[in-house]
Amino acid sequence: CLQMYTFHFKFKQFKLINLFPNILFSAGAIMSANTRVQRFEVQSNGTFVIHNIQLQDRGQYLCSARNLHGIDKMMVTLVVLAHAPKMMLPRHKDMTVYLGNSALLECQAQGLPIPNISWVLPDRSVVRAISNREQKVMLFTNGTLQVKNTNYLDKGIYKCIASNAAGADMLSVRLQIAALPPTIQEQLWENQTISDGQSAFMHCTAKGAPGPVVRWVSFTGAQLRPSQFVNGNLFKDAGNYQCVALNSVGVAKRTVNLQVQRHSTTARIMSTSAHSTDVRYGGHLSLNCSATGSPNPRIIWRTPSKKLVDAYYRMKVFGNGTLTITSVTEKDEGDYLCVARNKIGDDYVLLKVNVMMKAAKIDHKSLSDHEVSYGGELKVDCVASGLPNPEITWSLPDGTMVNGIPQSDHSWVRTKRYVMFDNGTLYLNEVGMKEEGDYTCYAENRIGKDEMKVHIKVVADAPIIRNNVYSVVKVPFGETAFLNCIVEKHQLHLTHVTMIKLIGNALQ
Repeated sequence: CLQMYTFHFKFKQFKLINLFPNILFSAGAIMSANTRVQRFEVQSNGTFVIHNIQLQDRGQYLCSARNLHGIDKMMVTLVVLAHAPKMMLPRHKDMTVYLGNSALLECQAQGLPIPNISWVLPDRSVVRAISNREQKVMLFTNGTLQVKNTNYLDKGIYKCIASNAAGADMLSVRLQIAALPPTIQEQLWENQTISDGQSAFMHCTAKGAPGPVVRWVSFTGAQLRPSQFVNGNLFKDAGNYQCVALNSVGVAKRTVNLQVQRHSTTARIMSTSAHSTDVRYGGHLSLNCSATGSPNPRIIWRTPSKKLVDAYYRMKVFGNGTLTITSVTEKDEGDYLCVARNKIGDDYVLLKVNVMMKAAKIDHKSLSDHEVSYGGELKVDCVASGLPNPEITWSLPDGTMVNGIPQSDHSWVRTKRYVMFDNGTLYLNEVGMKEEGDYTCYAENRIGKDEMKVHIKVVADAPIIRNNVYSVVKVPFGETAFLNCIVEKHQLHLTHVTMIKLIGNALQ
């Protein structure tokens, strides 16, 4: 007995259940129970399963069931349902976007199985894969193609192809790139009035394709940033300010006429340095004093000597009212008066300055006794500190004074054979017996004086004859004989040199 059945399946999975034992399905190939070949499977209960069904799977399948008593057969006709893709949008479309903007090209299609979407670009390149990172051309899961930051090279015909196993369908989009001259949203001429000291905000909102560059130009020709505020400063900021919006296809301008109204107020000091300031002798002093008022007040400083600060070499008053003094001395100590003045009134504050000074002191005093080899070098350090910096002077054993006064390009000077460096070190080479004695270092500044005494002892070494070798000197009869006995130069202070003549085994 042969039974005939017809099954209609969409593109999913085909499953036929039969509970008879020893079942055999046949579709050109024979498969028995509990087997699987690629997408085809016969389960233990006789069910025949086709996974991921395709169009080529359609046709007739024969199921045979047999045992010792007989055989039975069933014919199954499999019809696979599929629909070719069909576009849901018009197949031809024109689209215009402004230069620099993004273009979104839609593509929607129906079909069974669900169609795959791909795009053919004007340069004939094909986009199939869904974009997973930011790039100029991106394909989204819904089939929409995005072209970012468009330029003139992006214009042309874009083709969308929807395809599945049953067929394909296509639509095209003609993309045009347009440019738009700048336009400014605010009125092209505006009058604005602010009070002296207030801030003026002048806005300029521009559109265009490509996006315009916006800049402000003041009446002085200076360029300002967009929305930069201008502090009304008397009438110096009053005038015309022009906004310029520019792109590759045009330009737009807007002008704001700014007027500043004066409201007179008396001078008032707003901030100063601390009321008491300590500064080191020789250092740099800076005293701050800022004030407000209308008209803007002028800052005047009076020194402790009751004199007004003039622009001479050590003192200077900056435009913000700050007073600076370089190379501070003890004469700069005292009370400084800051006066803020305009035609409406004055304001003042008193600031005290203390100049820190320290008496001269010799640091790390050397041992009182030094031994120096005869003919060697003498070097004695004298390091001193103090505010102001102390002056170093050396007294030699004979009473001569050595000062470290710098001259021209040199950092030290010579007094006879002595050298005194800027750091106070006294130096002498080829020391003789006359250099033996007491040396005194004096360090002195305006606050005090210190001294250090060092006794120098010259030590002689045992004599050394330089040519101490046996030699034979031949001299003609009647001539003069010269027998050299050379002593090291640093030992020439020896009292005498003796020549001894050998006669036989005796000395004469």
